[in-house]
Amino acid sequence: MQSQVSMGSRMPPLTAATYQSCAACFKDDTQSPLSRCSKCQSIVYCSAACQKTDWGKHKSLCKAIASLVGDPLYRASLLFTLDDSPSIDLQSTNELCETNTRIEMGMIEKVLKRPLSVKERNMFGWQPRCIGCSRTDRVIRLENSPLYSTLKSCPDCRLAFYCSEDHWNAVKHLHAQPSSADNDVGLSQCEMNQQFRMDVRFQYSVPEAGPFQWAPERTKKRWERLGPQRGVEIKKEEQGKETCWEEEFSRDLEEAMQGARIPVVMPFLRAASKGLSMPMTILYALQNLNGSDESWTKKDTLVIHILGASFATEVRSAQLFEEILHRLPEVKTLRLLLVGPEINAPDSKPVDMETCPDCRRKGRKRIHQHHNMLYHDFVSRQSARFENPDLAIAFNSGASARGGNGTEPGPGDSWKETMKLLVERKIPGVFTHLDIITKGVSCHLCHCGISDFDYTFFDSTYAFGTEKKSFNKSEALIESQMLREAGATLFAQDQLGPCRNPWGTMSLIPEPNGVSGWYGENMWLAGGFKG
Repeated sequence: MQSQVSMGSRMPPLTAATYQSCAACFKDDTQSPLSRCSKCQSIVYCSAACQKTDWGKHKSLCKAIASLVGDPLYRASLLFTLDDSPSIDLQSTNELCETNTRIEMGMIEKVLKRPLSVKERNMFGWQPRCIGCSRTDRVIRLENSPLYSTLKSCPDCRLAFYCSEDHWNAVKHLHAQPSSADNDVGLSQCEMNQQFRMDVRFQYSVPEAGPFQWAPERTKKRWERLGPQRGVEIKKEEQGKETCWEEEFSRDLEEAMQGARIPVVMPFLRAASKGLSMPMTILYALQNLNGSDESWTKKDTLVIHILGASFATEVRSAQLFEEILHRLPEVKTLRLLLVGPEINAPDSKPVDMETCPDCRRKGRKRIHQHHNMLYHDFVSRQSARFENPDLAIAFNSGASARGGNGTEPGPGDSWKETMKLLVERKIPGVFTHLDIITKGVSCHLCHCGISDFDYTFFDSTYAFGTEKKSFNKSEALIESQMLREAGATLFAQDQLGPCRNPWGTMSLIPEPNGVSGWYGENMWLAGGFKG
């Protein structure tokens, strides 16, 4: 089983932000009693030793939070929009959470005279909030009202919170029922929370381990078409059935785990799906773009260009792309070109990457090259030397993102020139993006460099910004229209979008800044075309 050790210090799990894991050693409250920092009440530790170890990192934020408690402007800013009555409009509550978090973080940064670190932003983004009114423990302490006490958690998932029994009784039915949204995955917020908690335990079960990455070491004897043959919309009668991931990988994982059965395997599979989503989506796209013509599966060299690539995601998941070779036994060489302004590394020449023993024995190669620039700039610099790839794919592109108030040009506009180039040069292309489930307010994760929070549970780091984005079905439709406006003739909607991607990650992460909502990478196909 392959794994990769993370670079630098490990980020605390989300449960550290919810006061349920030690911020220093990550033990959760089922392993050891936890105590809050007495000064700021905003972080927990399992021991005095852990608190002392972390003090150098926490000291400045601790003092900043404590200094604002007596600030009347801080108090007024956080209490102004609150209501004593609970709301059953979760979207409005999410919007209120987002507004208050931005205000609070802005005031903290002014005191600190520096931007908040990734770990600090996560503390604010995922702090517990009442699902009925958005109150946090810090707000409750500021109010000092007999109506509210310290937040309590849902007894089943322990990741939904409430400030009073009245508020919980008003909204707990929303927490316990599946969303009616067309991008729903068939689980209630409570069930998804329980699944996520299991994933957190798995991810942090090995001290000092990096993000879990796994791909089968076997090589298929022949190319086998991937199911489903067309894109998917999850229908009520289909919920609970075995997914494509289980069909394709559960047996491989069971063998790797020496016969462990599906209930034990599922956290591994969900964690593995985040990285494997990229090579599997590439294969699924090539399958749909080429239809019954399978000559691409027999090419001596298969060339894939990944657009909008980042160091944190595509570069650090390099070994997982070998799954393409393992499913295409007649392909001798896989050439991957990773291009994007978030590569954040010097341009490289083609590098012959290490492969598995079987591939080495058969002389099969996986060659990587990366360039820290926009794709259309790369093509322009290549000039006559540029050759069309078999596929150009943009994962979680963020092409529909706008700047400022939503009408001004933003980083997403740079994709328009790339789309136009792909069409003019007749380069086969596919665009995917994140899916926000149930919340539909804002997204904080894409490759356009304008995200709000950095949750590194899966070791992906993103930059802070102010842009609001929503990567749900409506955004897929916008991105699809952008491709058409660039001149692309898109494949049927039920093949390459806009539709759900059957090879989107199974690993869903709670959205920050709210009381409901999840996101998952590559969960939507926006569109596919042959130029």
